[in-house]
Amino acid sequence: MEILKYQDWKDEQLTLHLITQILGKYKIACAYQRPQWEHVTLDITTEGLTTGILYVDDKHFSIDINLLDDLIEVRVNHEKTSFTLEDGKTVQDYFKQIKGTLDDYDIKVQLNPAPQEMENKIPLDEDTTHHHYNHDVAVKALELMQYAERSLKRFIHPLRARTAGPAFFWGTFDISAIIVNNKFHEEFKPAQVIEYGAFDEEMIEFGFWFGGGDFAGPTYFVLPYPFVNKDFTFNESLPEGARFDQTLTEFVYELQRGDLRELDTIKAVFESGYAIFGEHLNWPNLDHSEVPMHMPPNLHTNKDA
Repeated sequence: MEILKYQDWKDEQLTLHLITQILGKYKIACAYQRPQWEHVTLDITTEGLTTGILYVDDKHFSIDINLLDDLIEVRVNHEKTSFTLEDGKTVQDYFKQIKGTLDDYDIKVQLNPAPQEMENKIPLDEDTTHHHYNHDVAVKALELMQYAERSLKRFIHPLRARTAGPAFFWGTFDISAIIVNNKFHEEFKPAQVIEYGAFDEEMIEFGFWFGGGDFAGPTYFVLPYPFVNKDFTFNESLPEGARFDQTLTEFVYELQRGDLRELDTIKAVFESGYAIFGEHLNWPNLDHSEVPMHMPPNLHTNKDA
């Protein structure tokens, strides 16, 4: 698998990021709400990203970004409408096609077209600036998403704990999963809508993002809430390649190869972060979460991949 560096596809990434925001706006409006905004995330598929099934009155629909076939696919009940993903086509074009299709089926949803958690502030329905798409790059990005989801599932799914994800967060354009402790902790105010909904219980987040800033390429992270400060100290050693970033105040690990063997390293990074931050937060029953499941093994039980 080729590991895309941020600079290699920053224009294509920004356009794709904005297209995912269109899907996310429909999830905000139409998905049944869940804690920590889990209901607004997108699912990673064999072909790209999807809203999954959404309901409006007596209809159901989904919106998919099919990167393998270069399509946006809108399915309403048993009918499907598709439009091409192509270089030169603007975010405004995609917005109008998706909204127009759903309007034709009398699925008329009030959307806030302002991008969220982004420096770019051009409303999605007015954005004629961002129009970059490349099939080969899109497929490489999809492979990274699928690898990231696999590495997160490999760690999070066997745990006996309250978890969410992994899923694609379209605000921050990353893939993450969380373990939640059933204890309220609120640092944000209602006016901080996103943070107020996301950070109201103690949690540890495990995630992957595509890089940028001080990070040349894809990077994994482990972040606690309540947050720690840059002077956070710990006695345990970390897996090779992992470190505590004092600016981000989280553990980070930059992806090296993206092969099956590296899945072990990534899992070890997550396990270390969970143990260190769980102890720091005085979470009870950490050992309980790691008790093996009482079910017959399958292809992935106690295997490297």
